[in-house]
Amino acid sequence: MAKISMEQAEKWTKPCKNGFVFDVYSYLMHGGEHHLTKNVFLNEEQTIKLECSIYYREHYDWKTDKKTLTIIAHVDRMVLNEAKTFWRGGLGIFIEHPYEGKQKSLKNLYPMTEIYTDEEIKKVWTDKGYSL
Repeated sequence: MAKISMEQAEKWTKPCKNGFVFDVYSYLMHGGEHHLTKNVFLNEEQTIKLECSIYYREHYDWKTDKKTLTIIAHVDRMVLNEAKTFWRGGLGIFIEHPYEGKQKSLKNLYPMTEIYTDEEIKKVWTDKGYSL
């Protein structure tokens, strides 16, 4: 099981831009996978939000016996329910960004946090025909 100190999480958050943070929950729940996450609240009460997570996706092609990596930006709308937890309404939107590297490295995820501002995250959501 993955372990992490708060000092390490803060160190990995420091290079992030636009309010992204290193996602400790994803790190612990996904066996040490690195996710950078940001919430964009859509109302004053903070009960509706868009969540944007940036991470690597591995694809293994069994025909060629090769593994490739892609950087993913995942945007999803979440609503606070009666139990005071956020509920996802569906799968969300997955945006693939080409990546030529062979290894996962946080240093290649950090530039993506510059692209996904609040406005860009909202635009990604509405451009697919979803309402805020």
